Amino acid sequence: METPGSPWELSTFSIGSSGAGRPSRGGGAADERALTEKHRVLQAVLSITSASGYGALSVSEIIRTSGVSRRGFNAWFAGPEDAFVAAHDQCMGQLVDAVRAAIDADGVPEHQLRRGLQAAIEYVVADPARADAVLLEVHAAGHRAQRSQEAAVQELVAEAHAVLVRFGLEEPVARRLAPLGIGAVREAIRTRMTRGELHTLPGVVGELADAAFPLRSLDPSDCRPGATSMPVLAA
Repeated sequence: METPGSPWELSTFSIGSSGAGRPSRGGGAADERALTEKHRVLQAVLSITSASGYGALSVSEIIRTSGVSRRGFNAWFAGPEDAFVAAHDQCMGQLVDAVRAAIDADGVPEHQLRRGLQAAIEYVVADPARADAVLLEVHAAGHRAQRSQEAAVQELVAEAHAVLVRFGLEEPVARRLAPLGIGAVREAIRTRMTRGELHTLPGVVGELADAAFPLRSLDPSDCRPGATSMPVLAA
């Protein structure tokens, strides 16, 4: 049985407030124990997926890695896919929260975007195993996980959209540019990850922000819905 502090444990992953829910085992120590078991399962899922790929996930492997009994696993999850989606959702929720917390709505829009991106990259770089599982292996996890990721990405798009509106862009233009910018950042992060260059991301935050959201080169008056020229975002 693995113990806390073993190499597989992802110390930056936490259950947080969303850890509540089923099952209820009478409250007190029993509930705390159940949440601890859930936490260990989710950690194990991320570790296995990062090390061996999503295809290596199985109930038996999750149980072996986490040290949780089959009964404990079944109390929370219907199967490996269910556990992966739960781990993915927890991580993406934390990433979105980190971005929101970093954005000062009263600050300069350019700085808002950069700080939001910096928070996202810091979260990703903090745990490479978590990043591998959530941002790369999600594509092998099936439609449910992919839909869940797209929903989280849309939350980031909404944050970018709000910043662009505060910058002064017309609503339709901001709505168009926000997903383009977030998409460019997303692909840049994934590209560096697949090249084994995750550690280089903190050093290019400014470059990524300027390429995806070139606010310095934009004049809000030139970005009206009927304008003939539209800014081109770097991929």
